[in-house]
Amino acid sequence: MNRLLKKSYAPHFLIGGTVLAIGFSFAAAPASYWLLNALCGIAALVGVWLVGIRLAYQSVSRTARRAWQVTLVLLLLVAIREFGGPALAGIEESSGLDRLMDGLVLVTAFVALWLTSTLDEMPHYSRALLWSGFLLHLVTTGLDLGGGEVSAFLAISPEQLGAIVKLSQFLCLQLYLFGALAFIGYLRWQVFKLDRPSDVGDLARRVFAGQTLVHRYTYPRVWYLGFPGGRPMLTVARFVYWFTLMARPVHARGWKSPWRQLLDLFLLFYRHGLDAQAYYMFELYRPNYWPKAGGYLTRYETKNGIIKLLTWQLKDYDNVTVLADKLKFAAFCTRIGVPTPPLLGIARDGVLTLEPGAADKLDQDLFIKPVKSKGSRGIDVFRNIAPGRYRDEAGGEIDRATLVERVAERSKTAALMVQQRLANHPAIADLADQSLMAVRVITCKSDLNEQAIVTYAFVRVITRLEPAWPVTYELGIAIDLATGELGPATGDKERWLLEWWDVHPVTGAQVTGRQMPCWEEIKAVAVKAHNAARGRLLVGWDIAVTKDGPLVLEGNSYPDVDFPQRVCRVGIGHSPLGAPLHAALVDLERRIATGTVKRPPGASL
Repeated sequence: MNRLLKKSYAPHFLIGGTVLAIGFSFAAAPASYWLLNALCGIAALVGVWLVGIRLAYQSVSRTARRAWQVTLVLLLLVAIREFGGPALAGIEESSGLDRLMDGLVLVTAFVALWLTSTLDEMPHYSRALLWSGFLLHLVTTGLDLGGGEVSAFLAISPEQLGAIVKLSQFLCLQLYLFGALAFIGYLRWQVFKLDRPSDVGDLARRVFAGQTLVHRYTYPRVWYLGFPGGRPMLTVARFVYWFTLMARPVHARGWKSPWRQLLDLFLLFYRHGLDAQAYYMFELYRPNYWPKAGGYLTRYETKNGIIKLLTWQLKDYDNVTVLADKLKFAAFCTRIGVPTPPLLGIARDGVLTLEPGAADKLDQDLFIKPVKSKGSRGIDVFRNIAPGRYRDEAGGEIDRATLVERVAERSKTAALMVQQRLANHPAIADLADQSLMAVRVITCKSDLNEQAIVTYAFVRVITRLEPAWPVTYELGIAIDLATGELGPATGDKERWLLEWWDVHPVTGAQVTGRQMPCWEEIKAVAVKAHNAARGRLLVGWDIAVTKDGPLVLEGNSYPDVDFPQRVCRVGIGHSPLGAPLHAALVDLERRIATGTVKRPPGASL
């Protein structure tokens, strides 16, 4: 069952629809007519979807494009007729248009099929399916137009003949759909060769969609995503939400009209598999960003397994460096000579154990965080206000014994680390208030197992750690990789996606044009850590910059890709990450084709 759910559902829908159609044909009239009409209408709408995909790609010639447009109109006409029900059928019969319409549909289908199969470079199997559908269409039309003569010749009732005609119409639509589906698949491989780093986003989605990768979806966390139709439901919901929220503000800022945005979203989904969220988050409504859409990756592919699968192919993955466990990570950094925040103690199973000499260092602000956690989850800060006394985040005053008791109690459910609370470097301290800012540096092995390179860098200000600030978004500030100069700041929440601040929106400090202190040292420690790590293709390092220099806070094995692309305003395909990631994906496709994909024993995506 799991394997069935992981594959494409199109063949199952097509086969299931055929079985239903055959079953419906044995039902009593007029119920059989209505049921078969509904199936034919659904098949026609699927055909509209496939023709829309074809029109989203560039045609060989203008004539071929017109032929596909005629085909789309024809399928819409068929869908309208099938869903029109008895009322529309009665109007056609009373006006004598039913036979005219049947003949017109047949002639139009022949012209469209002849033009498209002649002017488009179509594989022989797709052409054979489409012409087979037309031959069945021709026979079906003959049976329908023959009416009483045919039923008398076959010695069956007109109702039985009607059911046969409807079933035949549905089966001919199925052949059309199979042929169109085969052609679209062939066309995508031809039009989108995806042999450049700038195509890395499209290549990742092709690998993700075309292979059996996912056992369970981890992003987004919605219950229906793993079920048939779940992904289209999510796509439609996101389209409605984001278009309703952003279309007018984007137009008000002087960009594209809502109708042009609607067309963009249609083409973006067909051409690149990106949804409305990506369109607005990455500002693809800007003319200079739109042609680069194929280079953007999203959390959907990366969080659901692509990066993990790429990492498994590394030759040294059998000896992978553990990054999720902060104690093991701290030991790794100490071993390779990379600076990290000093450790004062460990609390686990209800007992706090201090490091040697740490008891004399507790009269300072303390930072408590889980040994295993993501982001800022589960952290606590205790501010030292007098010898042996502290203020917690709720504003209450406690003594050292109470603090130790509280930390020990929390450790019964998860191990905790006790560290000195760090302060931001004076040169950038005015970009935050109480929180420690982290510089997210994303590094990648330049050619699978070669030296690491820096690909993205930006400052993260987590505003939920700033209780006095009247905002809840995460603030991101891009860093120029060559010079260390800061760019404008932006937010990660919907209402702030149109905002870019040269001046800090809360503190009022200048942002754009400032110099990140210790920039060369920051890059050096990130590269050093990644070169020493084993079995890691891509790592997002969080590095604090203090008055004593950079300190590595943690390494993220599967870092978020959405926010870096937004903050730095460059898709992965046009960043330094594009070339190594593209090479890794090409290698993965080769492994998939040759059946040599590696997966750790018992591991699943």
